[in-house]
Amino acid sequence: MSELCWSGNLQGCYAHRVYFHTMAQLKIAVYLLQV
Repeated sequence: MSELCWSGNLQGCYAHRVYFHTMAQLKIAVYLLQV
């Protein structure tokens, strides 16, 4: 999804980064809760 960054759509690029970062954090939290 890096094309969002190269197209000059910084807002879209930032939103994408935040989305994936948040999803990663949630996956880690769920994993830790299950252990």
